[in-house]
Amino acid sequence: MPWCLVDLVAPAELIAARLQARLERNDDPSDADLAVAELQRDQVEPLTLLEERHTLPFRAGDAPTALLMQLWERIIRGGTGGATETGPDSI
Repeated sequence: MPWCLVDLVAPAELIAARLQARLERNDDPSDADLAVAELQRDQVEPLTLLEERHTLPFRAGDAPTALLMQLWERIIRGGTGGATETGPDSI
């Protein structure tokens, strides 16, 4: 079964601005705030080598259609080029 991780990255300033805007709109049920975002950032674990091989980077400002096309290519290809691993726990 093909699988893929998407590495979503945005500058801390952008994340803070978006969280603040969401809080001000008061239209989102999420209670995540800047403290939650900072805690998540501080607890990030590095990817394994296998996970890195199956990861597509997506940075703030990237075109979403480009990411979708990369995901589609991975699905058609059956994962990464010739890899036989079936999931993140295959190592």
